Amino acid sequence: TIFIGRQEVMNRLSIGRTTMYNLMNPMSIKYDKAFPLPIDGDKQKKRWVESEVKAYQEALKNRRIG
Repeated sequence: TIFIGRQEVMNRLSIGRTTMYNLMNPMSIKYDKAFPLPIDGDKQKKRWVESEVKAYQEALKNRRIG
């Protein structure tokens, strides 16, 4: 399993930090239950599973096309 950091997730999805956290926040109007959640590393660093981020990217592409 390959893990990537917050900045890499933001770069791959072309989103900013606020948008990323809104996508994960059930109280936000931008919440997306399909957005991959981070795996807790230590208190300062969160990591995402790269394959989950890629799958989310593909799902976004399919939403736009479909």
